[in-house]
Amino acid sequence: MEHQTADKSDVLIKLFEEGKQFSMDLLKENEKLRLALAKLKTDSNLLKMSSNEEKLHQVESEKNQYKEELDQLRKTLLEIEDENSEFAENYIKVENQNQNMASLYVASYRLHSTLDFTEVIDIIEEIIINLIGSEKFGIFLKDERSNELCAIAGEGVEYRKIEPIKIGEGVAGQAAETGESYITDKISNNPSEPLACIPLKLKDDLIGMIVVYELLQQKDGFEVVDQELFALLADHAATAIYSSQLHTQSERKLNTLQNMLDLLRVDK
Repeated sequence: MEHQTADKSDVLIKLFEEGKQFSMDLLKENEKLRLALAKLKTDSNLLKMSSNEEKLHQVESEKNQYKEELDQLRKTLLEIEDENSEFAENYIKVENQNQNMASLYVASYRLHSTLDFTEVIDIIEEIIINLIGSEKFGIFLKDERSNELCAIAGEGVEYRKIEPIKIGEGVAGQAAETGESYITDKISNNPSEPLACIPLKLKDDLIGMIVVYELLQQKDGFEVVDQELFALLADHAATAIYSSQLHTQSERKLNTLQNMLDLLRVDK
């Protein structure tokens, strides 16, 4: 009986030992699995990080590429804007030149469109007002007897009250003596101080002079086209005035001869 009890105790102890060993082995396997799982998670995170870095690198590369393309587009746009600006400036210059040429042509054509002395003076006044932009000026003709320049027309001033210009005296007189135009942009406080003196010459002979005292309020000074208009007036206005004077004299002589002929016919 005692022998049987001892055998059962040995069996139980053995089973207990085997159970303990199984538990120990199970714990070890569980630890291995836990470590393996942790390693898998770490490897997975590393893979994810590696993949993210590659994507980040790819995104950064594309970003740099887009930035280079954008910089190139901006550079091209600036070049196009510069070209457009230059083209616009050249276009404006050409338009101004065309307008100036048209103004010169109109002025020249109108000066020679009539032989009537009064109309010629009116046309000169219109050119000075509308094309040059003066609101106060005088037109002078040379008096051969006194050797002075006397005002015969004007704008913004009573030309009959303007003192004759003595050749060689003052700014206008010196311009008349030399035959060289005097043009300045310096606005003087003295309203009688001329801004421009344009001698009207027929070859080397002085016919008269245009004296500009004031410009229109919206006009700050003389431009290139104004100087060209002054040069045109210096020659063509003098020719137009001289031709109209000759025509007027011829008309008077013809009228005188006609009257004499009429008288002779009446006497007969």
